[in-house]
Amino acid sequence: MAPTSSRSNIRVVTRPVPTAGARNGQGLWWKVIARNKRAMTLNLATAAGQDILRRLAAGSDVLVENFRPGVMEKWGLGPDQLLDVNPRLVMLRTTGFGQFGPYATRRAFGTLAEAMSGFAHQTGQEDGPPTLPPFGLADGVAGITAARHGNRSTNNAPPNTYVTRDGRWVAISASAISIAERVIRLVGRPDIATKPWFASAGERVQRGELLDAAVSSWIRARDFDEVHEKFQEAGAALAPIYDVEQLVNDPQVAALEAMWADPTTSITAVRRAIAGVPRRGWVRTRTREP
Repeated sequence: MAPTSSRSNIRVVTRPVPTAGARNGQGLWWKVIARNKRAMTLNLATAAGQDILRRLAAGSDVLVENFRPGVMEKWGLGPDQLLDVNPRLVMLRTTGFGQFGPYATRRAFGTLAEAMSGFAHQTGQEDGPPTLPPFGLADGVAGITAARHGNRSTNNAPPNTYVTRDGRWVAISASAISIAERVIRLVGRPDIATKPWFASAGERVQRGELLDAAVSSWIRARDFDEVHEKFQEAGAALAPIYDVEQLVNDPQVAALEAMWADPTTSITAVRRAIAGVPRRGWVRTRTREP
């Protein structure tokens, strides 16, 4: 999401939860992404919130949502229902893994995309761990930061990369308070989740060493398969950090038909993996054939 200076009438609808990345009571990240937009909070799990969104959709041109597949439908706000309210409405769905495939219902944040895309594997020092960007690269942020902060975020904790007992690197994201709580309870520190400061993203950042130590020690004591399974069962956000070979062999990539080898050339054709819309154009990138 990027700031806008256009004259478009843009409304940002969010859940009524504390602002992440606050400093001295000011949500700095929110000031960037919400510039020139009108904001409101809605609890879409309630009938009243759903009714308000339908009325907003009736007078809108485009609706963008990033819930997991099926959530909007569960609330009666899927494309079929909203198009009955406004047949001209364009609904853009920006889910983490797309609308179908084996990973479609997983929780996803930008950190996981940066891990699974191969980006983290390709960056950092040669003798160091995979390195995540210090800003929301996968979320489309165009600006750059003035200094490196490693794999930690200055706005939230505990997003970082960790190594498992069998030598696999993983990345976690805790951009939502509910996800951060699931992570810290999973790694055996429910006492931390009950601390008054835990509900504040800024306060968690200040205690990054404590959170990292808890998560790192738990992951380091287990093999990748167990770590991955436990995170999925807990509804927490984790992804393996892929190299290129692992990326092209991933079952979600296969399900979306996002990549395949062209048998007539030494070029791999890469589809634009538009969620839910396979077989629409492709671009070519040169790669070495095995």
